[in-house]
Amino acid sequence: MKAQILVALAIASAFAGVSARNLLATELSFPFWTCEKGSYLPDVSPYTLSLYSIIPVGTNTKFCFQIGSAAKASDLTDIGSECYDKLQASLYKMSIESSPACSGAIKAVTVNGAPTFNWQFHTYASVGGAEIRITKLNKDSNTAPGSIICITATAPCKDLGSLAKTSDASFYYSFSESSAHRCCPVNVNASSSPPPLPPPPITTLSPSPPP
Repeated sequence: MKAQILVALAIASAFAGVSARNLLATELSFPFWTCEKGSYLPDVSPYTLSLYSIIPVGTNTKFCFQIGSAAKASDLTDIGSECYDKLQASLYKMSIESSPACSGAIKAVTVNGAPTFNWQFHTYASVGGAEIRITKLNKDSNTAPGSIICITATAPCKDLGSLAKTSDASFYYSFSESSAHRCCPVNVNASSSPPPLPPPPITTLSPSPPP
């Protein structure tokens, strides 16, 4: 009888752990994935995401983001350190928080200039949330940094604030190591002004030949 009680307690404890992770993901809202507790912290990610450019394309807007790298923090927890290493070895998925109003507004996604169909727009009605998810990136810490991911959107999501559901044009993003997404570090880019375009080349006019 005592053994049966211990088994029952063990099963209840396991379900409680799963429920806690589900609750954590729900409370965080974004990235709306159930991941390991402690893996949502921004320092867990070996990657950053910055705004690369915003380009009008006809009646649409093309938003381009660039993946960067981040050094490993010395004070990571065990799960944080494990997730950092897993993400270094495999970057499978990237997500940007969006607005439910953008459902149907995303027209195209490219990775390093190549069109990809491995993207989805997900809405979460219970929390009023949404995300743009790009999967099968199949990169690692050697090939991910410098990669450019572009999202083309139309109205009502033609500016970054509307696309990313923020009032100050910042954006929240997350990376994951696989489709199982055990690791989901969440970060925010609060400096969302793209770098200035380089100045046009200076043209030197040759003097006219003498008459």
